[in-house]
Amino acid sequence: MLVEAGLPGKPRALDYWENKRRKEAGMDDEDIKKPKAHEVGMAIDTMSVEELTDRISLLEGEIARLRVAIDARGATRKAADSIFKF
Repeated sequence: MLVEAGLPGKPRALDYWENKRRKEAGMDDEDIKKPKAHEVGMAIDTMSVEELTDRISLLEGEIARLRVAIDARGATRKAADSIFKF
């Protein structure tokens, strides 16, 4: 509600009560946090099919981004070569 009103973030009091509620419910931050990025060689034994599918999508998106960067660098290289070619 505070963010909707245009105020940045939420007050510390709300964070305090949220953290207190999590601790009372037996939830640790470790249980809640999921890695947002895939690390090469990370353990995948405990991941669900949905999590593995999400990882594949994440990696395919990264591969596409890297290919675009390679193409851009190749175009820049060709342009530079044509200017300095004697």
